[in-house]
Amino acid sequence: MTSCCPLFDCIAFATGGPDLLIINGRSDETKRLNCGGEFVACLTCSYSGKLLATCSNSKVLKIWDASSWICLGTREVPKSVTALCFTQDDTYVLAADKTGDVHSYLTADMSKDGSFLLGHLSMLLAMVITRDQKYLITADRDEKIRVSLFPNAYNIETYCLGHTEFVNCLTLCYQYEDLLISGSGVSLLYICAVCTYV
Repeated sequence: MTSCCPLFDCIAFATGGPDLLIINGRSDETKRLNCGGEFVACLTCSYSGKLLATCSNSKVLKIWDASSWICLGTREVPKSVTALCFTQDDTYVLAADKTGDVHSYLTADMSKDGSFLLGHLSMLLAMVITRDQKYLITADRDEKIRVSLFPNAYNIETYCLGHTEFVNCLTLCYQYEDLLISGSGVSLLYICAVCTYV
């Protein structure tokens, strides 16, 4: 599992254990961060490149400063996290869990409880927020991609269907802001225009 911090030319790797390996592409300097638990379950970098979020198998969510690699906040989450993403302005980190729920946590104050955003009937495997923060797009184990309003995610705009296996990765093509690229368990990529569906 990898995540990239574009602003500081770093790549973060989950090593299969409790540590995160940070490699600086300019200086070849490496650093190890302990994320707690037996292994890092998921990680993501903020869009600005200033923050990194990790969650361990022991349900410990941490926010890291990507320039100094100091832990800015830690909290336990109620359920095992399967996917993480930041809002475009780095104000919130969203955590999807194995029961299909998404909660948002304030990055500036991790001591506050998370807010429930939405729920699926199946385990969530991936999610992404559009650049304008208008839509939260989630993908689940039952082949569905759901486009919901953000932050009022109880309002479902549409579904992007077509996959025949679980959908485990989503990304938005920022050169063409309305294109969503999704990947599934059958090694197929689908490209759909989000604006066409919404």
